[in-house]
Amino acid sequence: KENKIKSGIWIWDCVIEEGNEQVFKEAYLDVKSKENPVGYFKSISINKSTWHNGGKLDQPGQLKKGRALGDFDFENPNAVKYFHNKLAPFFNKGVDFLKLDRSARLPYCKAAFEATQALGLETKGRGFLLVHSESKAEVYNKYPAKWTDDTQIAWSHPTENWPRGGLKENVEYITIPGQKGFDVPFIGCDIGGYSYGLEPIPEKEDEELFIRWAQFGAFLPIMEVFSAYETPSNSLAWKFSERADEIFRATSQLRLKLFPYIYSYAHQSRWEGENIIRSDGKCAYQYHFGEELLVGPVVEKGAVTKEIYLPPGKWIDFHTHKVYKGNQNVTVDAPLHQIPILIRSGAIIPMRNYARSVELGNNEHLSLMVFPEGNSAFKLYEDDGISNEYLAGGYAITNYHCKMTDSAVQFTISPIQGDYDGILKRRMTDIHLYLKSRPTTVSWNGKEMKNLDENVFNELTVGSWSYDEEGGKIILRLEDSTSTKTEIKIIL
Repeated sequence: KENKIKSGIWIWDCVIEEGNEQVFKEAYLDVKSKENPVGYFKSISINKSTWHNGGKLDQPGQLKKGRALGDFDFENPNAVKYFHNKLAPFFNKGVDFLKLDRSARLPYCKAAFEATQALGLETKGRGFLLVHSESKAEVYNKYPAKWTDDTQIAWSHPTENWPRGGLKENVEYITIPGQKGFDVPFIGCDIGGYSYGLEPIPEKEDEELFIRWAQFGAFLPIMEVFSAYETPSNSLAWKFSERADEIFRATSQLRLKLFPYIYSYAHQSRWEGENIIRSDGKCAYQYHFGEELLVGPVVEKGAVTKEIYLPPGKWIDFHTHKVYKGNQNVTVDAPLHQIPILIRSGAIIPMRNYARSVELGNNEHLSLMVFPEGNSAFKLYEDDGISNEYLAGGYAITNYHCKMTDSAVQFTISPIQGDYDGILKRRMTDIHLYLKSRPTTVSWNGKEMKNLDENVFNELTVGSWSYDEEGGKIILRLEDSTSTKTEIKIIL
């Protein structure tokens, strides 16, 4: 807790009698009746599986008879209450969320999610689950969050086998319309892959595969790292190499800086039903991460370039700032340390200072990446981050608007709309506005800002600006009340 680390436990939707005799008796025999012959269970069966603790081998190749297993009836309110009572001690000791396995049935998800809402000590009712995205789930996108099931540690692997798919299939599963994961608002995958399945575990694991998977995972609604316990690396970057560790750190830190952008799209998913993962339905292995970013994960071993189809308009390489015309295929550089990212011309992308966790970060000082083109806008959503007050209107929107003509750029920050507990009253904002040449004057609410020498960004103070010749951008710093309108006018 002191380090802002949340913990969760992994649970099933059933009870195996052997080793859990008291609970099994309470849930079955103690409440058994003529009307309810299996008590709090939906059914009781003999489990002969060797999966996890489902069965035991007396000796190699010889399976035990099996053990009685009771499936909870999550449509029985009393069974759900009993289930919650058994989970309560874990939450009292500090558990914050649940990872569900064996099933993703809707009544099970509902009961578990409500347990995290009611019993979690820190979420103030918001709750959190991590659930399989299996096809048997009645409603994929009802309860956050999902992951793409147990995957093979491979560049590619047939999805009909276990584990299900490799990196290539995970990209398809999440980013191609019609695939099972595409419509899920909050989905991630086991970065690096879960298991080698039936193949022998190699002595040296594939560093390149892990790096490319981590880059893809960083540009998903949910970023998570996981593997089977027997893999040598456990999908931990520092166990691969110093290089993998450095690339993973840079990639995950970029994601944390992009948190205001990602969280705004989380709200958009909630209110408008439009998810951050988007696709034109034509181009595989590339996808839109919100309206402003186009991402092209590398799914081929050894590749250091990536062919991407650019939709109409202008697109800017996130790493090099090279400008491309749209409506064509282009080949962009994809060195091992970079995932190809293209920015739509006109984009306004809010970022914040890096902090090693979401909770340790804040939006008190934002940096806006602005690529002016005609008229463009972005809605920044904010709330308290831990409660359900946003459902009753407890959130706020800040509208950004940019208008560019041949002679000027006008950038507007509208007064914040809405309210929530802890709403920011003042904010510092650095605007990184990409221009081909140094502007002549910059004014803030009609008052000329101080023009500093080129490339003195460390000396920026509120009300000043500097031009970055090499980066082709102007950087200016503001600080103002969030309840007032801010207008920046840049004369070209």
